[in-house]
Order: sequence, then structure tokens, then C-alpha cells
Amino acid sequence: MGLGGTGTNLITLAAMYRTLATNGQYQPLQLLQNAKPVVSKPLLSSASSWIIFKTLSEISAPDRVVPSIRRQIAWKTGTSYGYRDFWSIGVSPDFTVGVWIGRPDSSPVVGYLGATQAAPIMFDAFDQLPRDQHQRIKPKDVVTKTICWPSGRDKQISPLAQCVSQRKAYTVRGITPPTLETDGRFLRPTLDTVQTTWPKRLANWQQQRGVISTPKEQGEPKKGNAQVVPYIKQIVTGQHYYKEQLDVLPLQTLDENVKVDWYVNNQPFTDNEIKLVNYSGKVHITACINGVCDKREIVVH
Repeated sequence: MGLGGTGTNLITLAAMYRTLATNGQYQPLQLLQNAKPVVSKPLLSSASSWIIFKTLSEISAPDRVVPSIRRQIAWKTGTSYGYRDFWSIGVSPDFTVGVWIGRPDSSPVVGYLGATQAAPIMFDAFDQLPRDQHQRIKPKDVVTKTICWPSGRDKQISPLAQCVSQRKAYTVRGITPPTLETDGRFLRPTLDTVQTTWPKRLANWQQQRGVISTPKEQGEPKKGNAQVVPYIKQIVTGQHYYKEQLDVLPLQTLDENVKVDWYVNNQPFTDNEIKLVNYSGKVHITACINGVCDKREIVVH
């Protein structure tokens, strides 16, 4: 849902983004001529909505003439798979503006992006609105702290050797956010080492549903002749890749110290990356360690 892979419409999307300026309270949008009293319900906590609003409002706007009203706008853009929808949603303390650009028959418009097509219209719409009368107030349970990167742990409870790189982060009730690795997987640092592991409850949930084939206590040293189970990093089944946007796709597994046998479309593959120019349509990728395999299926355009 965070990547825009689920279907929605402009009214629903705008109403959900509006919660960033209403302390996390969701209210369905209504046309002015049919306005009726509505009951709000919590979607986000006040702390979460403030942090997200603050983060998105610090994104630089596209190059444009400086508006007469310099308002704080939390904004986000999106481009759907296949260049079919181009979105931009902006939220100020008093107003929410949503823009959708696309064709009624859902045919693609290659070269369009939400950031270059929808966002300028959204900011132009904000320029026509009156000045905001309210401002977002930081909740008392949101505190800025120094964290260690990439563990995400509070500097005050981290050994000096594990805190070479330091950054600022918003915390909620003193809890620092989990680290998000560059390949998009949430990891949590262990208490006594630099090594990071899946949260135990998440690891158990994954194993029970067959989502990921990894040792039950991932991150622990393997004992005896325990089977090493491969897990392909970065590549996600069902993902669409476009040759004009990406040249190569790296082939990596979580355990980089073990010999891995790679197969592409069921044929042995010895390179450490796939050149997308050589493929089109569905591509099957398999990684095997001593006969135990992990598989992915992607689509190349």
C-alpha cells in the first residue's frame, strides 16, 4: 500500500492524507453542497501524524514562482505502474489538495511523472487558497534524539564503538524508530552485537505462513550441520522492471559467505548481476545452496 500497489481513488486518498493535519483523525470528505456533520475516527496517533507531516513538509517544492502566501505544505507524489496514473497530494494545516492526471481508458502516458505533471498543478491550486488560520503543534511525546546509524539505537544506550555515525531522529515516548536498510527490509539491532536480526515475532509469523525461508532464530551462528537456507535480497516476486529506468539487477542473498548456485529461466547463471536488456517478459530467478532454493518471478519491460 505504501508503494501505491493497491487501487484507490482521489477522494479516498485525499481524505487519508488529511489525517496528517488532524492529529491522525480520519473524516470522509464531503462535497460542500451536501455537507453534513461527520464523525472522525483515529487512523494515526497524534505523534505519528505530526512526524509524517513534518517530514513531508520539508521536501523542496518544484521550481516555481515564489507564492504570495508561504504556507507549510506536506506533500507526496506518485506514478502508478505502467505510467497510467500521476498523483500529487498536499496537506496544509487548513487545506488538502489532491490532483490526479491520467486517461479515462487507463492507457499509459510514458514519460509523465506525478512529480513533474501533478505536483505543479497542486501547488498552483494552493496559491489560490486563503491563508491558513491554524498551525501544527508538536505533541509533547515527540522528542528529537541523537541515534546511531544504521542501528537506529539511542546514542545514550549504545557502545561508543557502535556509534561512529550519528543522526537526529524524532522519537515517540523515547522509542527510536527501527532501521530501514537500503534494500527495504526492517531490521532491529541485537543487544550485544552490531549484527541485526528480524524481530522475533515477525520471524515467527514469516515461518508460520511460509513467507520467508530463514532459520527460526535468524542472525544466530549456525550449529553443527544445520542447513543454510538461501533468501534472495532486493528482488520481489511480481515486481515490474523497465529497461529505460534500470540497466542491471544485482544477484545477492542474505548470507554472502556461502556459495550460491544461480539460475535464470531455469538455466545456470554465473554472473553476479542480470542485464535487463537481454530479457523481456517474465523472468524466473532461482538461488540454491546445497539443493535448497529460493525463487522469484519478475516482469521486464
